[in-house]
Amino acid sequence: MWGLPDFSILRTSLALAALLSAGFAVPPAEAAGGPVRIGGTGSSIGQMTRMAEAFVEQHPDIAVEVLPSLGSSGGIRALVDGVIDIAVAARPLKPDEAAQRLEAAPLSRTPIVMVSSYPQSQSIAADDLARIYANPGTRWPDGTPLRIILRPKSDSDSAFLRERFEGMEAALKEARSRPEVPVATTDQENIALASQVAGSLTIASLAQVISEQASVTIMPFDGMTPSLETLESGRYPFYKEMTIITREDSSEAVGSFIAFIGSERGRQVLRDTGSLPLR
Repeated sequence: MWGLPDFSILRTSLALAALLSAGFAVPPAEAAGGPVRIGGTGSSIGQMTRMAEAFVEQHPDIAVEVLPSLGSSGGIRALVDGVIDIAVAARPLKPDEAAQRLEAAPLSRTPIVMVSSYPQSQSIAADDLARIYANPGTRWPDGTPLRIILRPKSDSDSAFLRERFEGMEAALKEARSRPEVPVATTDQENIALASQVAGSLTIASLAQVISEQASVTIMPFDGMTPSLETLESGRYPFYKEMTIITREDSSEAVGSFIAFIGSERGRQVLRDTGSLPLR
């Protein structure tokens, strides 16, 4: 099951965790009207915070507020209800959502990764993943018990596991039957548990790991390290695509922010935080 133990380790800190969980506002020098409010999938919070900082540097008269995790569906509902101005989702719009006078466009593509508090990078065979989730006795090479962290059944990461790895439907069902297995309800809780639980293993996005400076080790799949280079070349096959969504009657300030994302500076922010720009 294990191989390539000499892969480099991504170990950083959760310095942004408290900031992200509380929401983050980028104030202008002198705001004109209310702030541009952004919400949606938790895996985008750190990235959108970085984007907002860069945007305000060029547009000091526009305030931007990045809200705590709403989830993809929650963010879209908040957008429809006028609670936020921009939603970021880890999936395309559903037909009933698209009928709500919304405008959606591809934003970025980021590698999906398996992360752990275990300090040594270990290559995981994709064919072994279902067995790892189903077997409560799985251990890391030094004997440390491997502790999986689950996501809610309705979460896009759970859907990804079911769709892309043979046997995961049954493996996830078995894992959910074990009361000691934690379920992280948000992306931020998921990364926090991954960094704190000894021997943890969970699914995440490279964008979240980098933008939140998460204190976790990224595990290669079948000996392939997830990165923008391996994703862009097609060698790393696991990724999620992010969608950015606005209302048809969006304000001029929202239009400016969307335009900034597609600019050279905005595209660089996406790359610096672990995503390939799609706009």
